[in-house]
Amino acid sequence: MKFFPLILILLFNSALFSEDLFIASSNNEHFGSPGRGLGYKNLPMRNAEDLQQLGELILQLDLSVLAIQEVAIHQEENGIAKNYQLDTLLETLGPSWQYQICPNPQGIPQENSFHNMQNAYLWNNEKLYLENIFALDTPSITVGRKNTFDRSPYAAWFSCRYRNDRGNDFLLVNLHLTSGQDNDENHLAAMVMVEQALNPTLRDLDITESDRIILGDFNDDPWAEDDRGRLEHMDFLYRYMEYKGYQDLSSSSRGFTRMNDQLDSAIDHILINSSARRHYGENSFYIYRPSVETLEEYQQWRETYSDHFPLIFALEVRRDDDND
Repeated sequence: MKFFPLILILLFNSALFSEDLFIASSNNEHFGSPGRGLGYKNLPMRNAEDLQQLGELILQLDLSVLAIQEVAIHQEENGIAKNYQLDTLLETLGPSWQYQICPNPQGIPQENSFHNMQNAYLWNNEKLYLENIFALDTPSITVGRKNTFDRSPYAAWFSCRYRNDRGNDFLLVNLHLTSGQDNDENHLAAMVMVEQALNPTLRDLDITESDRIILGDFNDDPWAEDDRGRLEHMDFLYRYMEYKGYQDLSSSSRGFTRMNDQLDSAIDHILINSSARRHYGENSFYIYRPSVETLEEYQQWRETYSDHFPLIFALEVRRDDDND
């Protein structure tokens, strides 16, 4: 079943940001791995029709790069992780598209293992140059009885294609923080480690990129309220990142990013630093949700797509204006 508000999407994209680059973050719910449908019903692996519809949605949203969470590794070829469903997706997207999955430092676990899933990037080479891609070396420590990282933070440095040359560039850091929305201390510790690991890691790689965006499934909703209207969790992660110069494009007014019974779960985020905000398409951020109303209709959409909804924003494409 397709639920594309195409007229609104096309008008929004073409009228306001025709020269801009659209970036998305999306948890694609066990992409290429068993286990879909938690909290709803057991869902089978996506079939070829599902993957075609997903590819069509990516093209209709005019996306240039996606930071994806929960991508299974099926095989490694010459040190490159492969996912057969992403290979099938590329058939719809076209030959200019490419993906890369963060290598699992423990090798390839069993096919049905939760730890077989990693973070990944999917991008269009007609719009971007990939300059570098790497896992952040962050220690996995135990906070609140859970490890801070089930999956390695995965960073990618891209340059926009601008008049047949390299234009402005930016760094993405793709995160999937530990599960459980009551693990706010764990999430705070993980974010501090990521933010503090960036400068030394970039220095070691001789990268001086100042435009930085941290995005993904944080499993963290700072606006969730209990039955008495009080905030359920700490928001220190976002206060810390604000202190470090990052703005969360998500907000309580934007609504839910993930499907739950109440349709009120906002656990996916995009943090953009002050340097990158110079190129941020003002008011371009939105959460793509299908044009449906009931939980049952959203669950139908989930059967093809995911229980999370893509977070999308635009960066202006222009001549490079920093010193990297």
